[in-house]
Amino acid sequence: MRAHLSGTSNKAAAGRAMLVLRRHLGWTAGYPTTRVGDALCWCVPDERSGSGLQTVTLGRREVSRAQRTANELRREFPRVLPKLVGDPELWRRRVDLVLSHVKAALHERKPLPADLFEDPSQYARHPRALAREVVSAEPALKQVVAALSWVHAVEQDGVLASLAWVQRHAESLVALQGEVGLEQTRAWAVLLTRLAARLGAQRLDLVMAWLADPRVYDTPLSGGHEHAGAVLGALRARRPKPLPEQRATPFARPLLEWLTWTTAQDTRTAKRALETFEISAPKELLSAWRGWWDALERASQSRLAQRIGRAEWSDARKATAIRSILELRNETPRPLKARDYFRCIETLAAPIQRHACRAATLTLAELPQELPRGAATLFFMHWAMRAEEQPARLTAFLDALRRYLVDGRSHSARRWMRPWLDSLRPETRWPFMLDREVLANLSSKRSLHGFFEALRHIHGTVISGIDASMAQNLIPLLQHAKSPERAAQLFLELHQARLADRDIYDTCRLAIQITGEATAQFAAVVERLLELEHDERRLLRGGLGRLVSAFDEAGRLSSLRSLLLDGNVRRLVAAGQRIELLKRRKDLPAPVRAMAHGAPPWAAEYPEALHGPIARLAATHEAPEKATVALLGTDLPRASELMAELAALRHRADDVRIARRITNLEQRLRAPPRLSQSKLDKLRAKLERAAERADFDAWERQLAERTDVALAEFLGVPQRPEWANGERNLALVAALTELPPDFSALGQQLLRVRCGSRPWDLRDHPANRRFLEQLRARGVNVDPWVDGIGPRAFGGESDPLTLALEDDPLEVLRMGAYFETCLAPRAFNFFSAVTNAADINKRVLYARNSLGQVRGRCLLALTDAGDIVTFHPYCHDTREAFSTKVMQFVSELADSMRVVVVPAGGIRNLVALAWYDDGPVDLAGRFAFLRDAAFLERLTAVPPGLLLAELEQAFAPQPLNELTLPLVLGVQALTSRPELVAQLLPHIRKFPPAPELLAQTARQLMTQGEVALAWEIFGAYAERFLERTDAHDSLIIELLATFSPSRALAVLRAHRKGRTWNHESDGERLFWAAEAHLSLHRKNKAAELYRLSLKAYASSGTKARARSRLAELAPPLA
Repeated sequence: MRAHLSGTSNKAAAGRAMLVLRRHLGWTAGYPTTRVGDALCWCVPDERSGSGLQTVTLGRREVSRAQRTANELRREFPRVLPKLVGDPELWRRRVDLVLSHVKAALHERKPLPADLFEDPSQYARHPRALAREVVSAEPALKQVVAALSWVHAVEQDGVLASLAWVQRHAESLVALQGEVGLEQTRAWAVLLTRLAARLGAQRLDLVMAWLADPRVYDTPLSGGHEHAGAVLGALRARRPKPLPEQRATPFARPLLEWLTWTTAQDTRTAKRALETFEISAPKELLSAWRGWWDALERASQSRLAQRIGRAEWSDARKATAIRSILELRNETPRPLKARDYFRCIETLAAPIQRHACRAATLTLAELPQELPRGAATLFFMHWAMRAEEQPARLTAFLDALRRYLVDGRSHSARRWMRPWLDSLRPETRWPFMLDREVLANLSSKRSLHGFFEALRHIHGTVISGIDASMAQNLIPLLQHAKSPERAAQLFLELHQARLADRDIYDTCRLAIQITGEATAQFAAVVERLLELEHDERRLLRGGLGRLVSAFDEAGRLSSLRSLLLDGNVRRLVAAGQRIELLKRRKDLPAPVRAMAHGAPPWAAEYPEALHGPIARLAATHEAPEKATVALLGTDLPRASELMAELAALRHRADDVRIARRITNLEQRLRAPPRLSQSKLDKLRAKLERAAERADFDAWERQLAERTDVALAEFLGVPQRPEWANGERNLALVAALTELPPDFSALGQQLLRVRCGSRPWDLRDHPANRRFLEQLRARGVNVDPWVDGIGPRAFGGESDPLTLALEDDPLEVLRMGAYFETCLAPRAFNFFSAVTNAADINKRVLYARNSLGQVRGRCLLALTDAGDIVTFHPYCHDTREAFSTKVMQFVSELADSMRVVVVPAGGIRNLVALAWYDDGPVDLAGRFAFLRDAAFLERLTAVPPGLLLAELEQAFAPQPLNELTLPLVLGVQALTSRPELVAQLLPHIRKFPPAPELLAQTARQLMTQGEVALAWEIFGAYAERFLERTDAHDSLIIELLATFSPSRALAVLRAHRKGRTWNHESDGERLFWAAEAHLSLHRKNKAAELYRLSLKAYASSGTKARARSRLAELAPPLA
């Protein structure tokens, strides 16, 4: 040991002395546990370890080193030792006493003193008396007090505080001991007393109160719905079954895990964590769940069942139990995953989130007491999940929300908080969607405060308040309105028109642009746009949006608005789609106002005030004179028309009424009536609107001509096909042009085929033809698959459905639009709809009603052996009934092809380069045992060595081959055990399943930390898989970057959004590019990419890892 030389600073010397003290004498702050041979095991607090404690083995060498260190510290660090240990002489005596006990145990094998508080030479009178008092009041804590006697044997300054804390929380520690045992309780007592000494004794009061509550140890806060279902299954079984045991984790276990994490944090982080727990603890949810579990216990009569046996239950008792459990299953309290809750506390308590944490705790304190139970917990978890993605924005949002809550103290809490009430209901599928949309779309502090200001204005008018869907419609209004007051005014107009509760989020954006300054027409514009069907409103972001921009640039928004309000919404959508198709061409006609070249001669028969609009009408209308007569004939009939009518009537002048009409006409010819100014203004407006329509008609004709030419060029045909005239098909063509080049070209080829005569598929493509020839060689009759078996009617007379394979590629491309899935045009997997239309081994089955409307669809595919695989059926009616109809159709199809329907199988890409596989569905139920609870239960417990035997027995007489192996890999109970997956490796190599299935298996293994096994299974496919999927699968990118960083970088560079990493918007890809560079020892480049990933869109976990990496790469401070 180096001496404390005179040239060494006190600070440096103190650091060196502390390091030596902790290394060789740190164990004296722990307590003995057991003896192992000639050594003693010592439990020592260590906040740096994951558990907060570490076990140190003390032998003769360690004790000798400790004795030598105690001697040398006093001699070599005389100036700084008092600052570290207080009185050096007293400290030395206490160390020697501890060492003497340990030496006696090691050298003479004497037992260590159980409790040093009984040794007057070790402790003063007051600590010993307090220790006796604690043990006398609660004898179960004797071992806890004994452990503290060793922990404080050397440093005794905090011994009284520790004993007082144990005395204060004796009930909690006894309850904890009953749950985790004596050894764990001793460890927890040591950790918690140290934490209380750091943070203050009262900081842990709430945590200890929870540990004293017996409900914490036996009450899960989730899993009730599933457990009630399992109980119902046991009660309904034909043969008596034991009632299932409760499997959900009680709250205590995650609570203790979180406390372990808290003890390892710095003082400020630990304080934030405990403060957050204090204000967000789910005490109401704990009470609600305890009551629910007790009610389920009573309803299932499980104790009675265990005593007398379920076989003796009467039918009436069983029916009563089932009815009660059904009611309870539908009334489960709001579930709370405890580990997720404590993970949220850890997230928000982190130093980087300290401002958001402070804002969250202040806001939680302002929540009204009248809210449903558990509201504070649910709000807190939601905010914590948003914190890592947008910490600064979340802080501003919470500040604005807190002010809103303070202002609402004098109002009805139910009305003031109505936008969030739905999120607090257990049945809500997507809670807090309003907050997510606000944070995603309102970026500035001003706009966030403006949102709540607009809510205040609305609540002052709408007595019942507004719900989340209505409040969500405020967001686009705020983005375009000039003030919160204006946004609130527009919203109230929608509310008055009964449109505020409609799904108008995207419609609002476009309506504001169309309305411009004419805000009085805002609600009317929205109502017109809502005439479009829901799936068509996606066009509002594309074609119709471009149309509005074109009119806005031409200064003719008022004309567009008039056309829309006159009911021309579909014409406008069609025009917008044409603009979408022509957006890359330079000859796009602008919707400019036609120039009038003077009124035509026949306009002299009308008042001079109308000559201007008549001239405008004549500039573009194909029959202006006829149109003017139709518009003005009632109020301003022309003289020639009056004379013609007069001549016709004179032949019937004998009739009195005719004679009166003749007199009036003659009077009108002699002295035409003078119209009032207001009447002239109305007629002028009618002519102006007609002129606007004529301008649009003329512009629309030009646009149609250009589109026809562009479509003919795009499709490579002499003229535009007839099917390309409707707005739906134009939108389809426009969506195809936006796909990656390979898929856009393939879509173009499909449309070109559609321009000819049937059949409209690519059966003659070499890849498709080879596939069909291979199947014919196997004896498969491919004609029913390629040409269909015709329509098949199912159902009764009231609601029949007709199922048929779809032959029209236009309809196949719309397979996602009918059900608003990811395969819809412009959705992220639209490319796969192109694949389904192009590859001959994939067919779409549609179900249509009597009106020809699509009510259901199911994708079918052929394996290389010719067997049929069915995928997820989608329908607008009852799914079970539709699945049955699909299976009947598919069974007939399979019989005609001389093949079978299989649950799964490898589906190849033929013409297309990629395909989205959303997983097969075994509609035939051929291997129904894969869903059997007993089989799945056996898989969770089967030893790895017996797995293959278990599978062979289950699949007999089928072996484990290319048909059955994919089914095995699709069983969650098996893939959740990596040791079982490892047993399948030889079969995976022999019968390689589809890459998509292997990718899914690799993802599951990686989430369990089995990265090496995932690479062994999928490493050979990873690079090609990423190239086919545009490098969007972050787990597979991680896999490739871990084992082959150079190849990972090559894939990521090939698929990034621009020439440099600065153009990449995917934070996940940026992070893994940084990881790859770091693996290649390029630290500077890695740091640059980590910083870019923090600015891009990425998950909160990825951003946390990026921050951690940057902290590791940061140069040390001087």
